[in-house]
Amino acid sequence: MRDIFQIKPASGWEDPLSDYRKALFKAETSGHFPIAGSVLSANVSLSPEPLEMSAVVLNDYIKFLQPGAYTVQVRDSRVTIKRPGMPAEQLALTSNRLSLKLIPPNAQWQQNQLREALGSLAQLRQAIQSGARSYRAILADSCVTIRALGTEGAGAAMVDALTDEALFSRCAFQVGIWEFPNKRFILERIRQLLKQPEIPITYTFFETMATTSLLANRDFDQLFSIKPRKIDQQLKEQILGVLPSKRGEAKTGTINTLVGISFARYGGSTGDLMRAEKISTLDSRVLELATDNFDQLSPTAQKTILNYRKVQHLN
Repeated sequence: MRDIFQIKPASGWEDPLSDYRKALFKAETSGHFPIAGSVLSANVSLSPEPLEMSAVVLNDYIKFLQPGAYTVQVRDSRVTIKRPGMPAEQLALTSNRLSLKLIPPNAQWQQNQLREALGSLAQLRQAIQSGARSYRAILADSCVTIRALGTEGAGAAMVDALTDEALFSRCAFQVGIWEFPNKRFILERIRQLLKQPEIPITYTFFETMATTSLLANRDFDQLFSIKPRKIDQQLKEQILGVLPSKRGEAKTGTINTLVGISFARYGGSTGDLMRAEKISTLDSRVLELATDNFDQLSPTAQKTILNYRKVQHLN
């Protein structure tokens, strides 16, 4: 995080993603961060005109646990002074103070907020499915409301959105699920969705369930592990267990996901695949499934399986 949130008083609140952020920081500073690639950013020269930065959702950084009066400021270190022939000088800027007075939550108010948000969410889903390039801002605001409520109804809505990846991504419900206070409730809801015959298990579904499981069980060291994660094997077992009940595209889509997860290193060009490793019994089952349903798989999954078989010198 390049921003530091300063909240007073020091108690009565917490960072809803504290465990996740600490694990991420540990992975980055250890030099073993598993995600490759560069982070792109734009440099903008300051001028007399105000510069508007993209807004952050306060609830993603601060979860208030008790009613009362609070003040919030943000300390930002993104501004640098650059002079010819001299090293850049980094500035630390502090925002204006935001004063908040929080009252205890009311069950009826929460229900009304959820009902209104779900109505807007349904309209947002329609707009996304229709390919609309723009829509009313209030529709996107419904995503923030659902992520912030913390009620079981809101949690169920975020999990159910896994069936629509475009909506799930647009609303950042994956983060909302990881922030949700009762992760056991979320896991049970995901397991129910997992068993539905018409629901394909996508990579987003898999990773959301895996990370939520690790957070719920406080297995933080596994979140960004460079070694094979036990949770991945456990979830593949669960998926293989429910796969016989999947039908049509849901079954094929689920197999595609299993292939991608189990044989990820074989998804590139064959020139990068000189070293073949023995696969587990679990992945052997995935390979058998993929072979039996090869004609129905996606081109990417087919290429992955062909690459694997070529390296293993299989027919």
